[in-house]
Amino acid sequence: MVSNPENSYHRGRSRREKEASAECMALATCDFLGDSVSLWWVLHLTMLNLLSYNRAQMITVSKEDYLKAILEAESEGETVISATLAHWLSVSPPAVTMALRRLKKDSLVRVQGDGHVGLTPAGRKIARKLTLRHHLIERMLSEMFGMEWYKVHDEAERLEHAVSRDFEAKLLRKLGRGGACPHGNLSELESPASRRRRGLLLLAHAEPAKHYVVSGIYERDRQLLEFLEGRGVRPGARLQVSGRNYDQTLSLHTDAGAVSLGRMAAERVWVIAEAGPGKPISSSRRERKVLVHNSPK
Repeated sequence: MVSNPENSYHRGRSRREKEASAECMALATCDFLGDSVSLWWVLHLTMLNLLSYNRAQMITVSKEDYLKAILEAESEGETVISATLAHWLSVSPPAVTMALRRLKKDSLVRVQGDGHVGLTPAGRKIARKLTLRHHLIERMLSEMFGMEWYKVHDEAERLEHAVSRDFEAKLLRKLGRGGACPHGNLSELESPASRRRRGLLLLAHAEPAKHYVVSGIYERDRQLLEFLEGRGVRPGARLQVSGRNYDQTLSLHTDAGAVSLGRMAAERVWVIAEAGPGKPISSSRRERKVLVHNSPK
């Protein structure tokens, strides 16, 4: 079979367009980071590396997003079905159906007769790798570049697919294992039951007249994070529950003053009770680090 030179030209053109797009992303990142030219080169190379990585591994960014969404939804205690993923990823139900069909064909997910979706060992390995990289990028943006805690999730979502193994290893050496992300969450996703075993409870269940420290916050909703920041509710922040109203809103005292918080928002915030003034029951090194990085300047 004779190859068509025109087809070869278009294939090469498509590849060049992808590489140019990756370079544009790297330049935009460089503009944000200012003088950090060395980091620009790292991101530039890893973004170009992503193109060859995806071709070699046959795992697309879309597939990675689905696998990570399944893992994250499981960690939130949700039953994962097609509708869960459609809501989680803001895509149409038919798009989810097609994606699950491809993931099932690749032996990355299992779809049970009742519609429940679960990860295979291979799918879980990819999802965990991606969540670790997301976690490291969030910490890098916050701890190394001082980016606001409520902004880092969206940036990490854009960059997580472009991190090479070498860059990941360098971030691990620089930041270390076990640290919390700027939202107070661990690199290994936790279920609600696991958090409760650590002595945490949802702010929605906090008792009036008691003092608490914010331990972790649901990070996928940028508007929620900005809303909470404006009310002084951020990881590491201390607050007092002064009352619970008839409509289940909470009256709080934070460093922003007297504020009210609805139940839906309060159910996205994990706190730990203080044993005494300024002394949380479990003030781990991880939690103290979050407090330092998220304290108002």
